[in-house]
Amino acid sequence: MASVDILDACSRGGIPDRLNEDAFGAAGRFAWVIDGATGVGDVECLDGPSDAAWLSSTASAVIAERIAAGTDDLPVLLDATIRELADRFDREAVRRPKARHQRPTGAILLARFDDAGIDVIELGDCVLLARGESGAFASVGLERAGREMEQAAARRMREAGATVAHPEVRRRMQESRDRHNTDEGYWIFGLDPEAAQHARRHRLDLPAPSVALLATDGFASLFEDYGRYPPREALDLAVRDGLAPLCDELRRIERDEDPDCLRYPRFKQSDDATALLVATAP
Repeated sequence: MASVDILDACSRGGIPDRLNEDAFGAAGRFAWVIDGATGVGDVECLDGPSDAAWLSSTASAVIAERIAAGTDDLPVLLDATIRELADRFDREAVRRPKARHQRPTGAILLARFDDAGIDVIELGDCVLLARGESGAFASVGLERAGREMEQAAARRMREAGATVAHPEVRRRMQESRDRHNTDEGYWIFGLDPEAAQHARRHRLDLPAPSVALLATDGFASLFEDYGRYPPREALDLAVRDGLAPLCDELRRIERDEDPDCLRYPRFKQSDDATALLVATAP
């Protein structure tokens, strides 16, 4: 049975002096990345600097615990993780959320490797790039729905001279979060157990040995939004040179080439960026 070895990892916060709200991990034949969505409420519900960081770090720990306890089925693992998060949040919250947008949410991609390929379950906008022994390439999460609409909204915001702190922008973001995990919105990782039933599942037929790059959208912007490399080339570069040079290039684009977010429309200059490079052997 294939097992996972971490070749490299890179996780950098998007805003100086602000907590990185991403998380990642690997255990046995599993690997995962989690992207906590920066809160848009007026207060945090938990006794800590960031509910989003709590969500991602706690979820990562729960996943590792469940795997160690023998959970092997991806939908069961995701469902159990969400239920445990909801229970812990209910016990640990020092302020009760008055609206859905005050509850922590995020994105998750969880992969399980076997000798014949990779099973993936995901909610949100994380990405996986993988290459098999024969050189065959496959991906999950590229060209996600709603990307063009998101970029158009960011362009309108920037051209109007507004930022995410603008009251109207913040109000619209809150309204969008209020629709998460409802029939009027879309399904996301968070505290709603029913979201596990709406998670997307994928099977990649890439026999071991294989190599895979798991990334939050902040890192994936390098090849998704900025087009600096085709995804397959980004994976090859990560294997050859490691992840740090790619992280450096990502930040150079955002902070030196396009600090005003106009060439590549986005809501904030830099997002938290996390990538995990793993290899499997039969």
